[in-house]
Amino acid sequence: MKILIIGASGFIGSNLSSFLSSLKYEVYCFVRKTSNLKKLNDAQKYYDQKNIPKIIFGDIKKNEELTSQFLKYKFDIVINSAAYGVHFSHQDEQEAKYINTNFCEQLINICNRNSVKHLIHLGTGHEYGFHNEIINEKTSLNPVTLYGKTKAIGGKKILNLAKNMDMKFTYLRPFAIYGQFQDEHMFMPLILRSMQNNSLLQLSPGNQKRDYLHIDDFVASIHKVIESEYLSRISLINIAYGESFSLKEIAKLAVSVLDISDKSLQWGRLNYRGEENMNILVSNNKAKIELGWVPKIKIESGIIKTYKMLKND
Repeated sequence: MKILIIGASGFIGSNLSSFLSSLKYEVYCFVRKTSNLKKLNDAQKYYDQKNIPKIIFGDIKKNEELTSQFLKYKFDIVINSAAYGVHFSHQDEQEAKYINTNFCEQLINICNRNSVKHLIHLGTGHEYGFHNEIINEKTSLNPVTLYGKTKAIGGKKILNLAKNMDMKFTYLRPFAIYGQFQDEHMFMPLILRSMQNNSLLQLSPGNQKRDYLHIDDFVASIHKVIESEYLSRISLINIAYGESFSLKEIAKLAVSVLDISDKSLQWGRLNYRGEENMNILVSNNKAKIELGWVPKIKIESGIIKTYKMLKND
């Protein structure tokens, strides 16, 4: 089975490509020539797979380059993990609109024209925005960030187009994914590195709650999607841990399981962002029922795994 991963040089894409290769799929990674392939290379060592993903260099902004690869390799499954704006500092509106919105429409049409059997599109929990209730797949979308807004628009477009096509289409909305090879400016590696090096780190008060899911559990959920015989032709599923912790609670857990100090963490030195979502609670019941998937890595174990990878880097 031939699987193409778009955005394969990023945190999720690099883990996913090597994980699927370790399961004997024939994996192809579509990346820019200017992409840093360190995560991809590190992931290959982490998963210790015998089948190495094939790298295809190209530009998603050039349809002819992407189309030519579909014609050449005849992909069975395409996974779109391309995204812009995951970190709040990424605020290029045009880039966000193209990658998160316009490209989605172009990609599904290319897949349809080239007889792809299954398109798996990775959205984001940011599409839901602010809610004072447990989020499920029927929760209304109320995005507040550029990332959330553009991903929501792109997701709506691609979902509507999929309804008029024959291919299988699965739309996954992951929440706060963390783990090996994540950029160190993201919260989990950021605080763990600060605690490891005892380097001062200014933070907000830290009372905002997040649903953190380890990357190993997330890629396992995608494997379930690929292998499922019972999944509807068109599906929308949230992928989450199902339990939320405040940022301060995460730090306290790290102190407990790693036996290190958190004195370097300067809580309350920064203000909350204006678009800060203070309480994210997510139901993962649909993923459990329709995919037979449950997260296996407890938050404490995930912190330990992440810290060990940082120490070895």
